[in-house]
Amino acid sequence: MSAELQGAQAIARACQILRLLGENPQGSGRLTDIAQAAGLPKATAHRILAALRDIGFVENINNSSRYGLGLDLLALGAIAADRIDIRRLAEPALTRIAQSSGDTAFLSIRRGRDAICIDRQRGAESGRNLPVDLGRRAPLGEDAGGLALLAWLPPEEAGEIVAGQGTDRDAPSSVQARHLTEARRANHAFRETGGAGPAATATLAVPILDEFGQPIAALGIAAPAVRLAAPRRNDLLDLLWHEARQVRVRRLDQNANVADAAAAGDARRPTDPAAGRNPR
Repeated sequence: MSAELQGAQAIARACQILRLLGENPQGSGRLTDIAQAAGLPKATAHRILAALRDIGFVENINNSSRYGLGLDLLALGAIAADRIDIRRLAEPALTRIAQSSGDTAFLSIRRGRDAICIDRQRGAESGRNLPVDLGRRAPLGEDAGGLALLAWLPPEEAGEIVAGQGTDRDAPSSVQARHLTEARRANHAFRETGGAGPAATATLAVPILDEFGQPIAALGIAAPAVRLAAPRRNDLLDLLWHEARQVRVRRLDQNANVADAAAAGDARRPTDPAAGRNPR
C-alpha cells in the first residue's frame, strides 16, 4: 500500500472515531468499545486516539480511561457554526443591498490574517471580474471587506497583523497603518483594486460588530470604481451601515433567546430528590 493511500486511510479512521465519539449518547467511550464500534484492532484505535489527543481533538474525560471530544475540536465546531450562522443572518441584508444598489453585495469573515468571502449576491447592474469570488481568501486589507475587519480590531492586534504582512508597501494589495486610521476616521473601508481608468474596480465595506464592539464580519459592495465615487458613496454607506446594524441586532436577539431558552430549560428540569441534583 502506498504512503499516500495509508495516509488517507488513517485520516478516514480518525474521522470515523471522532464521529463515533460525537454520536455517543454519553459523549465518551472506552478504548475497547471505540475499537469495536470502528471495526479496528485495539492497538490501532489506541494509536489514533493518542494522536488525536496530542493535537487536542480528543481528551481523557476527568483523567479517566474514557475518551471524549477535546476542547480544540469543539472550538473548531463553534467557529464553523458561527460562520454558518452569520451567513444565514446576513442573507436578507445582502439581498436588499444588491437590489437597492444594483451592484454586487458581499459578506466577508476573518480567518487569522486573511479575509474570506462567504456569500455574495449580484445586483442588476453588477459587473464581471470583481474581486469578491465566493470562497476567495485574501490578506486582511487587500479589499474593503478585509480592511473593515482589520481596522475595527483593537489597535495593538491590528498593528501586529499589518507588521506581519511583509515589507513590500508598494504592492497594490498591501495595507499600511495609515489605511486603518483613514478607515476609522471615515467610518468605512474603501479600496480600489482593479488599477486605473474606466476598467478600475473598487470595494466599499463596513463591519458587523458583536456585543463587545469587535468585528465578526463585514458587509460590502463591489463595483466599477466610478459607481462608488462620491456623492453616491455616501448613500451606499448609509445603506451598508443600516443593514450591518440590523444583522447585529438580529444576532444579539438570537443569542439572548438561546440564553433565555437554556435558562428556562434548567428551571423546568426536575431534580432527583434522592441524589439532590439534576438527573442525566
